[in-house]
Amino acid sequence: MKNLINLLTLLSLIIFSVGCNSADNTKEKSFISNGQAIDSLKIAYQAESIKFDKWEATGVTDSTFSICLVDAKRIPDQDLEKEMDQFKSIARTVKYSLKDHTKYNSYQIVFVETHEGFGESHRAGTTVRSKDL
Repeated sequence: MKNLINLLTLLSLIIFSVGCNSADNTKEKSFISNGQAIDSLKIAYQAESIKFDKWEATGVTDSTFSICLVDAKRIPDQDLEKEMDQFKSIARTVKYSLKDHTKYNSYQIVFVETHEGFGESHRAGTTVRSKDL
């Protein structure tokens, strides 16, 4: 079961890394205070940039808001159980900085590293349910 969860997480991270949107295009529309809390995450994790992807469709009851910290110098440990509080803190920051913090059922946090000519690779990440925040 644990291997299945890890596989599903990895697959969703791959899909996520392909479809992220730039944070600059989203901050003014989606976040309160022009996304200052998001900017604080960028500074705290020393990330080069932050990207977002909002997965939602008409008639779908489950939706995920994904945040991608690109080329962060400070990265949580791969041991998800050990670092879950840190991931929840990031998800909580994103959730409560959104203009509508009730819209998403989960928050996916991904740390990626860019490779010239090869795109992005996953370094750490997980999905946190909104009700767990």
